[in-house]
Amino acid sequence: MKSDINDSITENSTDALPLWSKDDALNRVMGNEAILTKVCTMFVNAMPDKIASLEHAANSNDLQQIIEISHSLKGLAANIGAMRLSDSMSHLEHVAKHQQSHLITDLHTHASQQMQETLAVLNHYLDTHN
Repeated sequence: MKSDINDSITENSTDALPLWSKDDALNRVMGNEAILTKVCTMFVNAMPDKIASLEHAANSNDLQQIIEISHSLKGLAANIGAMRLSDSMSHLEHVAKHQQSHLITDLHTHASQQMQETLAVLNHYLDTHN
């Protein structure tokens, strides 16, 4: 049953969401592309530290840190329209809150992949808008 939950989280709900919705992101900054560029730059610049912190927390099975970092990343991702990453972080936060340690590794791996894909898309956007 628990692997069914994990499969459902990583394969069905998250992957159906857009990797990045520029339209959603622009709506959040009232259509101001200059602000969107700044917000995306701040997100991209903050990610190496966030990724390292989440990696450390996952490797040490520090559920409280996983909860805090994934919650923060969930909001940051949603604010820039990275809904797939936000959803992955939401699932990671949920399993950590419910102390389902056996699911952490798979969800962390999936979330890390979402982070890398999101960063690639945002870096491409920034390269073409700076």
